[in-house]
Amino acid sequence: MFDSYDRKIEANGTFLAGYRQQNVCRSMMPSFLFTTLRVIRVLSGDAEWRIGATCRHIRRGDLVAVNNVELRQFVSASPDFVYDTYAFTPAVFSSHRLCLCFFYNRPDRFSPVFCPEDACHAKATLLLDMLTDLFLSDTRTPETAILAASLITSVISLMMADRRECLEEQTVRRLSTAAVADTILYIHQHLTEDLSVKRLAERAAMSRGYFSAVFRRCTGIGLPGFVNGARAAHVVELLQSGAKRNVLDAALASGFDSSSGFYRSFKAVFGVPPLKYIGSFGEAGTP
Repeated sequence: MFDSYDRKIEANGTFLAGYRQQNVCRSMMPSFLFTTLRVIRVLSGDAEWRIGATCRHIRRGDLVAVNNVELRQFVSASPDFVYDTYAFTPAVFSSHRLCLCFFYNRPDRFSPVFCPEDACHAKATLLLDMLTDLFLSDTRTPETAILAASLITSVISLMMADRRECLEEQTVRRLSTAAVADTILYIHQHLTEDLSVKRLAERAAMSRGYFSAVFRRCTGIGLPGFVNGARAAHVVELLQSGAKRNVLDAALASGFDSSSGFYRSFKAVFGVPPLKYIGSFGEAGTP
């Protein structure tokens, strides 16, 4: 389905926002993907609407914020189902961060459906009424685009405020994931240095307990176990490549500071003692 609108607002000859009021009939129920971002306002009736992989029930009064990357499909709709569509490009936002955070980088538990009971709903609805009047007006001046962008941004800001806790949780998760990815790279590049939990947590600017929990959640393994695994794998790499021919030399070159610690860690990682494991790929690695 192509994007089409009853009314449009342009900025310097380029599409900025569009408005359309419509209902849903059976012939309009295949999956579709629009090129614009959208806020839908349900005026009457109710429907089952699949957004991405999730089917959501929407009813009179609901506001729905949808992006342009998830397929959408009306699975069913009541005969009186009518809704307003407010479509716009990211150009309405002065900062793309607002657009990206709200429409794309959503946490799993984020709901794009805003019910009349939500705190933002009354003010957002009032702003949408003003936006509708702006679209339906026959007057088009340079200020029209500015006002439309301001109203749309205000609606989205209200919606974001209503979902602040959920969105902040996602921001923390993204930052934590980035810190873990950076730590993994650092570990592999500095195997012979201090890779204690304390040192790595300080480097990530987090407490030991919190960083340990974040690292385990992201990787499925504790930080000490990951470090030992990286070091043990490096021992095998040195022996297989011929860079080292003695097991203990390879262990010391990989960051292990004692033979007992190395043997214990190696068996924990590979399930067998180092000599038995190394013997499985030939004599070159045997000390």
